[in-house]
Amino acid sequence: SAWQSAKALQAKEASEGEAAVGEKPKKPRIGAFDSLRFFLIAYIASGHFIHTATANFFLLRLITQINVVVGAFFVISGYVAAYTTTELGERKGSKRLDNAVEFAVTRIMGIWPLHLVVILVFSPMFFWVDASFSGPLVA
Repeated sequence: SAWQSAKALQAKEASEGEAAVGEKPKKPRIGAFDSLRFFLIAYIASGHFIHTATANFFLLRLITQINVVVGAFFVISGYVAAYTTTELGERKGSKRLDNAVEFAVTRIMGIWPLHLVVILVFSPMFFWVDASFSGPLVA
């Protein structure tokens, strides 16, 4: 029934962050930071492209002041990076930081595939824009 499903969901939510027998407790995810980072990234992305959408001087000045937003994004991302690489309740790094090369490769491989996909998807746009405003490509 719906009542049992709601109770099961509440029990699951209550148990998040709690460890099973013999395991260390998991850190709770800070969802507000994810949301804030999303909105900061959206603001930054719109700041890069807003000049092609409007000639309104006030709107351009409002949106293109992204230097403060970039700073806020880096501060929050730095906090999240420190939060995720330390042990819960301790002032030491997690065991995954012991091998620096493995940690760096893992972090890069977590980002690089998506970066490659975005480059492949958006590269044609740059050729189209260049051809539209500068003429055809000349070798």
